[in-house]
Amino acid sequence: MNRSSLSRCLRQWFLFLVGGWGLSCVAIGAAASPGQEPLSPAELFDRGNQAFLLGNFAEASSAYQQIIKTGEASAGVHYNLANAYYRQGAFGQAIFHLRAAHRLSPRDPDIAYNLTFVRHQASDKIEASSPGIAARLGEYLPYNLRELVYFLLAVVIFSSLCSLALLYATSPLLLYSRRVFVFLSVCALIATAVHWQSLDDFGVISASQAGVYSGQGEGNVLLFNLHQGAEFTLKDHSENWLRIMLADGKQGWVNSRQAETSLRANR
Repeated sequence: MNRSSLSRCLRQWFLFLVGGWGLSCVAIGAAASPGQEPLSPAELFDRGNQAFLLGNFAEASSAYQQIIKTGEASAGVHYNLANAYYRQGAFGQAIFHLRAAHRLSPRDPDIAYNLTFVRHQASDKIEASSPGIAARLGEYLPYNLRELVYFLLAVVIFSSLCSLALLYATSPLLLYSRRVFVFLSVCALIATAVHWQSLDDFGVISASQAGVYSGQGEGNVLLFNLHQGAEFTLKDHSENWLRIMLADGKQGWVNSRQAETSLRANR
């Protein structure tokens, strides 16, 4: 081997060593540096709000969805997500998250107004049967756990004060009134607890069109079609199919990929 060949080999070997050392340093540095910590729900909320103000509604939706996945979603998160979906023309998802926000904050007038407004965008106008007396009275009962706790505390305090006032009563009428009051208080507590527990899981069609079948699978009889924004009550579900009931009483099975649903475990 002549001198020029030897110099060429040594130069190539030196470059190989330097390159390998550089790659090793990069790999070690990447492994040693800690990964970026995930954003907190508050930071995600701020990011979503900023993206919404800039008109980046898809980015805003992504930020709000990440908050929901953490299990710390509030009525405000669902409300903002619904507005972001509405700006993207996704009326089904907008209705769903407005209903989720309404369940968490049922007395909020902005949520109620927007929900009514977006519902007018749905093409399926499903006539609901007239509610009975029990259903109308149920509208005045607590909708969620927080309202239920407040209501129970109010009943307990009020009944305790009345019991103290009637503690030394000797008149038969006062004694009878006290028993009636205690009985009505217990009935109110039971009715409120049953009402809250009986709140049905709900869903909204998110696809442009969804077929409703007589059973699980498209091989069954196609009963009717629903369109984006159609709301339903969730009666049963499997891995890929939902058994739904509309406000007019019609029932059937729909593919779960074509709807947004609220399962009881997520409340």
